[in-house]
Amino acid sequence: MKFTAWQFSPSCPSPVLRTDAEGHAARMFDPAGKDRTLLCLNATPRLHRVLTIARLMHHGLFDDALVSFPGVEFAKDGDVGSEARISAYLASQPALAHLADAAHCATALRDLRVDAFVDRGNALFDKIDPEPYRHTFFSLVT
Repeated sequence: MKFTAWQFSPSCPSPVLRTDAEGHAARMFDPAGKDRTLLCLNATPRLHRVLTIARLMHHGLFDDALVSFPGVEFAKDGDVGSEARISAYLASQPALAHLADAAHCATALRDLRVDAFVDRGNALFDKIDPEPYRHTFFSLVT
């Protein structure tokens, strides 16, 4: 947390907001600059993230969102692993049965990126690209 705060500090040699923090804030809150409803960053495909993307698809919000998602093949520690595991989880949760088709579509997604970094997964822990935030009204944190 301290490192992230430092990245936004004017004392940082190359702050995320560069030297124009006031201009950045004005652009962030300018509704004319918004072309998407929300931003949903997902560097690692955990089950709850796949289900979040499935919900966005199910409710017709996916196409109006900026979504990053590397694909289920980048799962860690067996958290997602495969469409079969996600389907099995949904089958065990009757209240989520309506997400089955959308979850199938979500598992087919590959390498969606909204930021300018070549890094993936945990390598993004100390990187912030403010540009996607300028294009959306809010962020959906998974």
